Amino acid sequence: MSDTLLKAVYPSVYAGLRDPADDVVGVAASALLPVVHALLEPPDLSSHSFFSADVAALTNLLWASLEDLDDITSSTHSIMQLLAEIVRHQAEVRGLEDASSSFSPPAATATSLAEAGAEAAKLAERVPRLFPFLSHPSSLVRRAALRTLDALTSLRSLAQAFLPAVVAQLTSHLFQRALLEDQVRKSLYLSPPTFPVNNIRRR
Repeated sequence: MSDTLLKAVYPSVYAGLRDPADDVVGVAASALLPVVHALLEPPDLSSHSFFSADVAALTNLLWASLEDLDDITSSTHSIMQLLAEIVRHQAEVRGLEDASSSFSPPAATATSLAEAGAEAAKLAERVPRLFPFLSHPSSLVRRAALRTLDALTSLRSLAQAFLPAVVAQLTSHLFQRALLEDQVRKSLYLSPPTFPVNNIRRR
């Protein structure tokens, strides 16, 4: 039932994310937050989700929207929170795939190597868009930015692909945030044992 409703309303919600009115964008992003797992997970794990292509477009749209957000944009929190949830879920799925493939790793091909290189280049270009939000006036926005970075750096196979290109900037921003953060929960989130970027070995 919920899957049927989601299929019916998703095109309208996605259109809302592209609306020129910032309030409409915020409402659309908030509407997707409770159904992120339904959006990303197929009912049958052996099949592709109905939304597979839509999720790729949605993720691209959210990353692109970060370039247009600022301190007074009302949709910033909703956009950041939705992006954090999607990235976290995708990282979890990739972690399971990495774990299963470690028993019988597939042979690297020219295509797989090219895809990995393209993904690394894309993330190296996108991740710096999160840095300004680490100093956002809203603690909720700062936390969403940290959660997104946490998800991206939590998998060694993924982090080692893009992190060398941005590690200097990222470490600088995290150090500043750790010094200036006035909320204990955010400060603990930035501590070395809990933030994976501190434990990633540079290639």
